[in-house]
Formats: sequence, structure tokens, C-alpha cells
Amino acid sequence: MEDIAEFADAILDETYGGREGHLAAMPYRLYLATPEWDVRRRAAYRRAGYRCQLCGTRDVELHAHHRGYEHRGRPREEDDLIVLRARCHERAHEFIWKIE
Repeated sequence: MEDIAEFADAILDETYGGREGHLAAMPYRLYLATPEWDVRRRAAYRRAGYRCQLCGTRDVELHAHHRGYEHRGRPREEDDLIVLRARCHERAHEFIWKIE
């Protein structure tokens, strides 16, 4: 079964002009399950010193939050990421939704 999934991924990569295009086009929830996202998320945590970039808290559950999606799945995606503790991430979304 894994061979079929790998084959399907290879076809989709080709269809979207390579892996980056495929990552950018896939549904967001699927993207969050990719190894590429895991690497970028962990790199964001390291850059932030494993602390929330809003309140500075460390030793808590951290989330990598996209400030924008134009670089999703591409090398510059790290420019769009900010690291937030779970509560600050929740508040960020509440604030954004209130503005919209």
C-alpha cells in the first residue's frame, strides 16, 4: 500500500510542477501531516528559542502559526511563521476573526 501512496504522490508532484507546487496546492490539513511541515515547524521552534514569540513563555505547548500562506510548502515559508504558546495562538485567531 505504501508503494501506491508513493506513486500517487509522485504523480501529484509532477502534476503541480514539483514537490513545492504539490505542497502549496494540497489541502491545509494534509499539508500539516507532511514531513516537510514537521521540519519547518521544528526549525521555527529552534529559531524562537523554544519560547512564545508573543509573551516569551517557555516550557509550554508551542504552535507554529502561519502569518500568511503565500510561501506555504516553499523554502521561504519560515518567513511566514511565528511561534506561539497554545493560548496565545488561540487569542491570535480570536483577534483575527473579530477584525474580519
